[in-house]
Amino acid sequence: MDNTEKEQKKQVVSKKRSSKEKSNWLLYKYFVRKDFGQCMELIEQLNLQNNGTHEYANFLKSLILRNQGELIQSLELQKDLHTYNEQNYDILKQISRSMFLAQKFKASIEVANHAININSSDWQLYYTQGQCFVNLGDYQQALKCFQKANQLSKHESTFLELGKLYTDLKEPEKAIEIYEEALQHSNDNSDILVILGVICLKQQNEQKAFKYLGQALSVNNKDLKAILAASSVMQDKQEYESALMKYKIMAKYNPNSHQLWNNIGMCFYGMKKNIFAIACLKKALYLSPFEWITCLNLGLVYMTSQQYATAYFFFTVSINLRPNYAITYMHLGQCLNRLEDFPNACSAFRKAIEIEKDYLIYLNFAIILAQRGPQYFHEAKENVKLFEQKFLEMSEDSRVNRSDILEQRQYLSNLLGLGLPHID
Repeated sequence: MDNTEKEQKKQVVSKKRSSKEKSNWLLYKYFVRKDFGQCMELIEQLNLQNNGTHEYANFLKSLILRNQGELIQSLELQKDLHTYNEQNYDILKQISRSMFLAQKFKASIEVANHAININSSDWQLYYTQGQCFVNLGDYQQALKCFQKANQLSKHESTFLELGKLYTDLKEPEKAIEIYEEALQHSNDNSDILVILGVICLKQQNEQKAFKYLGQALSVNNKDLKAILAASSVMQDKQEYESALMKYKIMAKYNPNSHQLWNNIGMCFYGMKKNIFAIACLKKALYLSPFEWITCLNLGLVYMTSQQYATAYFFFTVSINLRPNYAITYMHLGQCLNRLEDFPNACSAFRKAIEIEKDYLIYLNFAIILAQRGPQYFHEAKENVKLFEQKFLEMSEDSRVNRSDILEQRQYLSNLLGLGLPHID
């Protein structure tokens, strides 16, 4: 072969490579712009020219099919691509992701391990494995995978998964640490700020909660979750007018939020405007008919309004929707006691205690027992004793702020002749 022929062959190869690179660039351009229609048209053209063997075109086709919900077709195409190029870890990574989405968690983990053997520096592989372990209930292994993903490359999605996992494991301090670290990389993320605010509220750290919720609202003053969380603190402090002002602003942008109308209803309940409270709570229930907390709140308002039969109905609906919430059984017991069904009232209180050993349940059970007469004083005293143990475990500030509880405690002490010591 002379030099001229060699040169001509080089030019042909170069043109083919240039054409292929141009096609790949155009495919990528359409794909990242989410112009899937144009992208699929070009993919079909390229497959016709290459007898269906254009690797990059088929790779993108599998991702588009997955994006459009055609998970089985996508997975089959990815498996076909893998048979042609078993060492392409990008294909293995996508197969692992598709298997996760198809809820084939063990298979997804196994495929990800093969991909890690080829390239162990891709954080997404460990992230997918972490999600699989969460779904399999192996939380410790999930933690290791998410931590490894974060070591390789810090991403918001990994921080969110880690924080949620620590919250589910009832380790709020570690969850707070993770979310605070996430803020160092994304300090204007209102979702993370709201999550931190809510966790701090549950930890009874209102000062810190307000700080994070305030930052979230400064980023997005229409953030539904942030407004709800901040306003709920105001409600807890009985600052109902201030909370209603916040809700009024939010109602302009989210008029169909059942959480909003539920909270507005409870504001009116706190202001002793029960008719307005019922109207708002019924709107919340219309917007979300299976919301257990709204049914519970309607039961409370009706019970306060002395409509005990209607209250009983809403308490039982709430229990059917969420049967493991102890406080609902406590309120049901109070309602049944008002309906003169004392035996079933006691059963409801005992069920509540079985679910959760809460000081409030012991206190209210002791009250209805003591009010029934001397024959129930012994059981009432036992419940007072358990109440005292739980109540004294609370912080001093929390106890002092519950003046209503202290009044009921003193009432029981006088009724049962217990002579309980004064709590400062």
